[in-house]
Amino acid sequence: MDVTFDAGTQRIIATCDDTCGVTHTLMKINTSGAIVPDVTCTDPAVMPTDNLEGFALAPASTCVNGFREALWSDDGNYGFGSGSSSYGHTLYSGTFTC
Repeated sequence: MDVTFDAGTQRIIATCDDTCGVTHTLMKINTSGAIVPDVTCTDPAVMPTDNLEGFALAPASTCVNGFREALWSDDGNYGFGSGSSSYGHTLYSGTFTC
């Protein structure tokens, strides 16, 4: 549902929503020149299964104690349900390893 490039790790990050398990797959170019999956991450277990629409990582230069900020959003249809603070369009924040 989103594709971005992380210059710090030289990886393409493909984000898939609830259709395929709410995953963020870092892909690299292998020795044959093909783009292949490297690492697949999932949202924290406490997160709802959302319809993700974007993902971004802070630059590697912002790493503190081995982590940097990650931001992602949903399309506003899910969150933790009607009446919760995450219902409606939500921007989430977490950390990602450097």
